[in-house]
Formats: sequence, structure tokens, C-alpha cells
Amino acid sequence: MSSSTSGHTSSDPVVATDAERLWIGVLGGPLVWLLDLQVAYWLVYRACHTNSMMLLYTETLLAVVLGAVPVMIAWRMLHRFPEADRTGGQPDDRARFMALAGIGLAVLFFATVLASAVPRFVLTPCP
Repeated sequence: MSSSTSGHTSSDPVVATDAERLWIGVLGGPLVWLLDLQVAYWLVYRACHTNSMMLLYTETLLAVVLGAVPVMIAWRMLHRFPEADRTGGQPDDRARFMALAGIGLAVLFFATVLASAVPRFVLTPCP
């Protein structure tokens, strides 16, 4: 697997390697969904008692935007390894597989975040 840090010093903490980007693509979608679910759960009590859904709507919009990030990262990583062999065995082949798996997982969890946003706009948070 080639490194994307050429031209940068290894001490630069902002530059992510290809492996880090691949893992963001694979695990980013489920993590965004998990955080969306947990933060929305915390905000429902406040939304009910203040009779204002603005924080919940803002959190939902932020989760949708953050949910698109792993999709884009995995898509870019897929195009970074276009000539990988489908038989596997080489680092580039595994990177291509991880990019494909990342796209699938990220899209699935992006759709899950969108589906979980629907009740927030339709239902009231108060019992």
C-alpha cells in the first residue's frame, strides 16, 4: 500500500495515512450512527421540557453531514487503488476490498441515520 504522506514530514499529525483513511471509511459510518443515536437520546429530555426541538434538529443535521464524510473518504480510497487484482493477496488488493467494504458500510449507516431522523421531524419528544 502506498503512503499518501509523500512531501510531508512524518511528524505532521494532520496528515492521515492510507490505512487510517481506509479505517475511517469502514468504521466511520457506524460510529456516526452510534453518536447520533446517543446524543439524540440525551437531547430528547431537554427538547420535551423546553418545548424546543431546535437542538435535536441541529444534531440531526450535523449527523447527516458527518455521515457523508466516510462515504466520500471510502470513495476516494477506492479510486486510489483502481488496478488492484480481485484475487487478493497483495496490500493494494486488500486496500481496494476495504474501500469497497467502507463504501457499503458507510452508505448503509448513512441511510440508517436518515431513517432515524424521520421520527424526530414527525413525532413529539414528550410522552
